Amino acid sequence: MATRSRKRRTQQESNGGRRRKLAADVSRLLQRGLAAHQAGDLAAAERAYQAVLSRAPDHFDAVHLRGVVLLQSGRPELAIASISRALQIDSTSAAAHNNLGTAYCNVEMWEEAAAAYRRAADLAPDVVDHWKNLGRVEASAGNWTSALECFGQAQQMAPHDPETNSAIRELRSQLPADTVAEPTASTSELPTLTDAVERARELRRAGRIVAGRECLEAALSNAQHTDGRRAALFELGKLCDELGDLTASWGYWRQANELAKSELSGRAEPQQRLDDITNHLLTLPSGPVSLRGGHSDDESKTSEPPRFVIGFPRTGTTLVAQILDSHSQVRTLQEQPLLSDLRQRLQQTPAGYPQSLWELEPQQRRSLQSSYRQAFDGQSRCDGEVMVDVSADHVLFAGVARTVFPDAPMMFLTRHPLDICLSCWMQDFAPNNLTMNLTSLEETCRIYIRTMELWERWLKVFPAPILEIRYEDLARNPRHSVEVICSFLRISFEPSMLRFHEHANRQRIATVSRDQVRRPMSVSAIGRWRGYEPQLASVRPLLEPWIERFGYSSDD
Repeated sequence: MATRSRKRRTQQESNGGRRRKLAADVSRLLQRGLAAHQAGDLAAAERAYQAVLSRAPDHFDAVHLRGVVLLQSGRPELAIASISRALQIDSTSAAAHNNLGTAYCNVEMWEEAAAAYRRAADLAPDVVDHWKNLGRVEASAGNWTSALECFGQAQQMAPHDPETNSAIRELRSQLPADTVAEPTASTSELPTLTDAVERARELRRAGRIVAGRECLEAALSNAQHTDGRRAALFELGKLCDELGDLTASWGYWRQANELAKSELSGRAEPQQRLDDITNHLLTLPSGPVSLRGGHSDDESKTSEPPRFVIGFPRTGTTLVAQILDSHSQVRTLQEQPLLSDLRQRLQQTPAGYPQSLWELEPQQRRSLQSSYRQAFDGQSRCDGEVMVDVSADHVLFAGVARTVFPDAPMMFLTRHPLDICLSCWMQDFAPNNLTMNLTSLEETCRIYIRTMELWERWLKVFPAPILEIRYEDLARNPRHSVEVICSFLRISFEPSMLRFHEHANRQRIATVSRDQVRRPMSVSAIGRWRGYEPQLASVRPLLEPWIERFGYSSDD
C-alpha cells in the first residue's frame, strides 16, 4: 500500500512539474511573440505564437494574436478563421471582436464587420475606437444615419477629436434630402461657423429654409466666427434663392466669390487650366486624322469597351452617373483621373502629346487599354460589369478616350449656357485648376466658351457618333431620355434607373450635386437664370453663340 501511495505521489509530482514547465514555456514563448510583435517583426511573432499553440492549442491569446499577425501581414481570410476560433474559446473579448471586424473589412464583408464591431462596442462601450470603426463601416454601406449615431457616441467620449468631428460633418452632408433635421443646440451654442453651415444645410434639406437662413445670418454676425465664412455665404445664397429673395442671394454669392478669389490669390492653377486648353487648341489639327492601324487591334473585338460621359460642370454628370450606377450590370467611375493618367504616359512618348494620338502604334494602344482596364477593374463590384467613365474633366481628354478606345460610345451632356455659368458661379467648389476659374462670372463664361471650343475641335479631329443629351430633356422626360441613353451606350433599360435617388442615398457622393441627386427628378433648376436676367445682362452676349449652337431659344 505504501509503495503504491509513494508511486502516486511521485507521478503527481512529475505531472505537476511537467505542467509547471509547460506553463513556463508557454509564458516565455508568448512574451517572445509579444516582443517581436511590438517590434514589428511579424514573422518572428507568428513563429512564437505558433510555438505556443503547439504546446497549448486552446490558448486564447496565442490564437487571437496569431490572427492579428495574419491580418497585419495581408492574409485577412486566415485572420478571420484564427480570430473566430479565439472567440469560440472566449467570446467576451471586445478586442477580438474589434479585430475580427477589421479583418472582415479587409475582404469587404461589411455586414459581418458591422456585427463584429457592434459586439465590441456592446462589450466595451467606453472605447472610442469601437464606435468609430462601427461608424466607418456603416458609412461604407451607405447607412448614413446609423454611422452618424456611432460617431456621435464617439464624440461624447472625445468631443475634440478632429477625425470624429470631420466625419460627423461629412456624414451630415451625405444624409438623404428628406431627412428631418431638428436642432440639438441653439445657434449661440454652435462652436464654429462650419458647424452653423452644416446645421443650415440640415435645415434646408428638411425644408426649413427660413430657419436655415436665420441660423447662418446669426452665426455670421458673431465676431468670433471667422473660419468657414465663404461656405456660409454660398449656403446663404442658396437659402435666399429658395426663398425667392434673389437680390439677397446674388449679394451673398458675390461676397462668397470675392472671398474665394482673395483666398486663392497667388496660386497658379487658374492660369494652368486656361493654358492647357489654349495649348490644345493651338496644337490640334484643324481637320480629321486617321488612327494608325485603324480599329483592327482594338480590344473591343474581344471585350466591351468602356463608355464615356462628358460634360461641363453643372450639366448633369453626377445625375447621369447615379442613373447609370443604379443599373444592375453597370459600374460607373466618377471624376477619376484614368484618362489623365493615360495622357501622362502619352506625353512621355517620343512624339509627345497630343501628336502621339495619331501616331499611336497598335501595340501601344493595347498597352494603354490594358492599363486603363486594370485601374478600372480595381473599382469594380463584380465581373462582367459594363464600365462607364463619367467626368466633367473629360473634355480635355476626349482625344485620349477616342484614340485608345476608338469604338467606345461617348455621350456629351448639354444645358442652357446661362444656367451652366450661373450654377457654377453659385457653387462652393473644392478648388482645382478648373473650379478656381469660376470665382468671377465673366471668367466662368470665358472658361466655358474656351472649353466648348476645345470640344468642337476634338469632334473635328476625331469625328465619331456622339450622343448629345440635354439636361432639360432628361429632367422633363426622364423615361424617354434614359431609354435613349441606354440604347446608345448599348445597355438594357432597367426601371431602377428612374429611382436613382434611392440608390444615391446609399452612396457616398463627393460632388456639390449630392443633395440634388438624392431627390427624385425635378425641373426646379431649369431656367434659374431668368430670375437673374438683369445681373446676367453683361455676360449674355458672350454666351449667345453657344446658346444658339446648342439649339436654345429665348423661350428656353
